Amino acid sequence: MKYAQLPDIEKQLSVICLGTGGYGSEISPSDSFKLLDRFVELGGTFMDTAHVYGAWDSSGYNGGYGNSEKVIGEWLKKTAMHNKITVGTKGAHPDLDTGVPRMNAKDINTHISQSLERLKTDAIDLYWLHTDDPAIPAAEILGMIAEHVAAGRLNAIGCSNWSVQRQQEATDAAAELALPAFVASQVGWSFARATSPVYSPGYVDMRYMDPDMHRYHVRTGIPVAAYSAQACGYFAQKYDGLDFTSSDVPNPALAARYGNDLTYHRREAAVELARQFGCTANQIALAWMTHQPFPAFPIAGVNSLQKMDDAIKAADIQLTDDQFNELACGQEG
Repeated sequence: MKYAQLPDIEKQLSVICLGTGGYGSEISPSDSFKLLDRFVELGGTFMDTAHVYGAWDSSGYNGGYGNSEKVIGEWLKKTAMHNKITVGTKGAHPDLDTGVPRMNAKDINTHISQSLERLKTDAIDLYWLHTDDPAIPAAEILGMIAEHVAAGRLNAIGCSNWSVQRQQEATDAAAELALPAFVASQVGWSFARATSPVYSPGYVDMRYMDPDMHRYHVRTGIPVAAYSAQACGYFAQKYDGLDFTSSDVPNPALAARYGNDLTYHRREAAVELARQFGCTANQIALAWMTHQPFPAFPIAGVNSLQKMDDAIKAADIQLTDDQFNELACGQEG
């Protein structure tokens, strides 16, 4: 396992971050515990969750909102791993049923309080604002969480699904007004290029890495944690050998998200290099992300021990600069 650090976080972070969106919901608490145990056995130290995870499952471990956080909190208590594991959680997501915005001080305070309780901790390692509200000045949003940073309830903060322009606005506001600054950004990103940089599933625009955003992070060195890092299974072995042209992707959902020529050619390149390495195309795709000129943490959401082993072992693959560039097929990000 390779490790890196983020500003304001003392612990070493595994470059492969574990996504836990389904833990405590479609993945039972007992199976979640097994996956968490295996993650640590493989050297994992960085996990991603959110206040909203599980809101879709009222029969889950916490009855909906916080299913994932509660599972992680119980596991941390059982294993006494608080001092070794970095947990990033997110808040201020609009209500999942009604779309009512939650980007206000009252709701943020509530979300932080509930996340602290579920995670069974006095301080959240990394707190992401789960979405943006461009109608609110970035300085005002940073001011909403400044008291929590000052009080030690949040060690570091980041933004999720923020545009480059809004990230820069927040950076400038933090410097000018001595407010807490984002230490990283979280967006959708994988070796597969998303056909659209913005995907709107409902009440929130989910932002995906594009060349302009990639250049921004190369220039600033600001780290990125990437959700959908495995491209929803685009590089899965079960598709190897199938007719996988950009216009005939076997899975309709994949075709809608990643059906383009660049991604098709990148898949071909990953499959070929995987043969040389004796690994999987998915591992090559994740290894490409960890080879970026800025800190990058692909978030791997897995639901089985086999998939856990495949994803985490990608951190052991060392690409050369030539291999990295050839895989990209001449395109950034």
